[in-house]
Amino acid sequence: MKIAEFQLKPFVFYKKQNIKGTDIDFQKPNFTNEWGEIYKAPKGKKTVIDTFTKLGFAKWVGIAKKGGMVKVTKSEAKKIENTNAGNGLVGWNEIKGYPDGLNKQKRAQAQLDLGEIELPILASYDNGDYRFLIAGNTRFTLQIKTFGEGYVWQFDVPDKVANLLEE
Repeated sequence: MKIAEFQLKPFVFYKKQNIKGTDIDFQKPNFTNEWGEIYKAPKGKKTVIDTFTKLGFAKWVGIAKKGGMVKVTKSEAKKIENTNAGNGLVGWNEIKGYPDGLNKQKRAQAQLDLGEIELPILASYDNGDYRFLIAGNTRFTLQIKTFGEGYVWQFDVPDKVANLLEE
């Protein structure tokens, strides 16, 4: 009796991109892991995070997975609500002061050195007029600092979801 053979691929790449001469294999976000980060975030300040925790994991991931990989320039990064990534080295140095900031920087740098980066997650509202970084600030900031641009997994937040905070 012959048993079927198969090979597991531990790291599934979403898309390869050449950024200023450096090949990077981008991985889709680990939505389950990132949900843990969303759920741990401070609540009650009427932020995007409150909206997503109110939705719950299944609905949030259903919306988030509809997104895709997009390029964000340094000037565009400066317009994202909750990150200092657009300021390059200043934003990178700021991360050192975060809880576990140095370890996060080491992990992000190791991903870049390997050429394998998990895409940060960016929520887009009102046709991109307002954007909020959900996860991956360190990875995103490192890309901007290193290349002057970065790639994220961006998804559009439907108006009915955005209006949950007003209820």
